[in-house]
Amino acid sequence: MTVSHLRFGPDEIKSEYCIQSDADFLSCSHPSYVYKYEMLEPLKEGGIFVLNSPWTSIEEMEKRLPAKVKQDIASKKLKFYNIDATSISRQVGLGKRVNSIMQVSVNQAYYCIRSPPSFSLVGLTSWHYVIDTVYFLVY
Repeated sequence: MTVSHLRFGPDEIKSEYCIQSDADFLSCSHPSYVYKYEMLEPLKEGGIFVLNSPWTSIEEMEKRLPAKVKQDIASKKLKFYNIDATSISRQVGLGKRVNSIMQVSVNQAYYCIRSPPSFSLVGLTSWHYVIDTVYFLVY
């Protein structure tokens, strides 16, 4: 597993490398990680969590998503989005390389957080935040 700590902002960012708390966005590229890791801890209240999983219905998400993850999403009032990046990457000829598809969600989150657009990419919509510096964690 690779964890990337990304920071975006209009001004120079003087901070330690690892984001331990107050992350605005967290992306999980493999559904098995929700069972293996406590990844939602660094997300701030109201943050965005994007999961790559084949669980495309609410019923399947209810069944598959661990109780702890559902509790964290609710208690932190997270904006939760699911994307089946694995299927999309196969459909567009990328094979198992989901990183390109997941990068679109990172880019969309950055632009949506800073200035909500009037368009949607890869089915990710409804982000309504405007802040200066965005802290991302990508699993």
